[in-house]
Amino acid sequence: MPDAVGAPAPALPIVVRCAPRPDDYEQNGDEYLIMWGEPHYRAAKDAGLNRVPIIIRDKLFEEIHHPNQTILEQAQKIRYLMERDKLSYQGAADYLHEKKPWVQMRMDVLRAGADIHRLVEKRPHSLLAAQRLSYVTDDDVRRELIDDYKRGVPYTTIAKRIAQWRAATKASTGGPNLQVTGRLNQLVESLNAVYEAVQSEPLPDDYRHELHKLAQQLVTVIDEPGAGQDSKVARRTDS
Repeated sequence: MPDAVGAPAPALPIVVRCAPRPDDYEQNGDEYLIMWGEPHYRAAKDAGLNRVPIIIRDKLFEEIHHPNQTILEQAQKIRYLMERDKLSYQGAADYLHEKKPWVQMRMDVLRAGADIHRLVEKRPHSLLAAQRLSYVTDDDVRRELIDDYKRGVPYTTIAKRIAQWRAATKASTGGPNLQVTGRLNQLVESLNAVYEAVQSEPLPDDYRHELHKLAQQLVTVIDEPGAGQDSKVARRTDS
């Protein structure tokens, strides 16, 4: 079953995956199962159409969207997907039919400490608050904010206090986080070196992989709190 199943077709594609095989995330075989869009498939069939647009995904797509997944289980599978297919946040979002912030929020929480993990495990709907709280690097301040949030302090109040803490921290250090800025500069220089090496030649696979890896690192560093104004340089280079 290739990219389409012959003639006019519904506007929305049908999402399918290969027939399951135990412990296998890869696309194998010629039989597919509809994961999303079965009403469109039935309507096309009733209309006598012999071709409909499809998008082929694997079992991992279905597992990530399974309603019984915890936030952390979902995030772990998204990380696996990104590493397996060498995807950026945007690439993973496109693959999963989600928005980039949806992916980034889960990755931020996954990278956070055990206190943030416990918060989302007990309160799955606190994902946005957990993401913002993960930006607070002072353990005592973060613990106090988490306790207040659990006691029912509104999220808007918590978010305002986080913003105040970040502003005060930046002011006390005299500007952007110097360690992050240094990492950004190193990554930008590496990217520029690769671009210069392939300026007038077709892009070999090894260079393509290297560029992708560096771009992913840039996204990770840019999204860290304290990246500062220097992140604008990295965004322009990555584009």
